[in-house]
Amino acid sequence: MWFWSHDHLPMHFHVEKAGAWEIRVNILATTADLLVYEVRWGPGPTGRQRRELRRRVVEYREALIEEWQTKVQP
Repeated sequence: MWFWSHDHLPMHFHVEKAGAWEIRVNILATTADLLVYEVRWGPGPTGRQRRELRRRVVEYREALIEEWQTKVQP
């Protein structure tokens, strides 16, 4: 999981399962019921992985926003 410096909006982070897939997760659009993401390559995460990512985005949203504002769009 990472941010690219000087990346573009909307606020997002990248997640990769090594050698399997990479996605870009929209921080603000993700809710407790919906993970909003774009597949960069590969088939993307399994249902279980999507649920865990969704849970973590919701749980850590404020920290993710702070990181984005500090490291990506200062």
